[in-house]
Amino acid sequence: MSRLGAWAYPSLIIGTLRYIPLLNKMRDNIVEMGVDEERLYTAMKRFKKVGERTPFPKRLPMYRFISWHGSVVIDRAHRYHRLADAMVVMTAKYPKRLLRAQPTWSKELTYEPVA
Repeated sequence: MSRLGAWAYPSLIIGTLRYIPLLNKMRDNIVEMGVDEERLYTAMKRFKKVGERTPFPKRLPMYRFISWHGSVVIDRAHRYHRLADAMVVMTAKYPKRLLRAQPTWSKELTYEPVA
């Protein structure tokens, strides 16, 4: 079995197809809430920097993927954004009637600190 075949699980493929537009839309929503885009990018760079302090996280495939994806999201000139932005547009056009109802607990979420 090829290396790619070992990773080609349907759940991983579907999860990735959900994750890409989700992260890009989250970035857009956070910026719309008033967070400076540069501060957000600084936080994403800090995540990668903290993870590289020890060799253990570098061996974790999920850490490596998330840190790579974060660096790609920061670079708006990267060709990845052609795909990701198109996927965000496509998910925005997904018929709402086909989605499950929004959980009631999520309606209480806010960007303002509660504690």
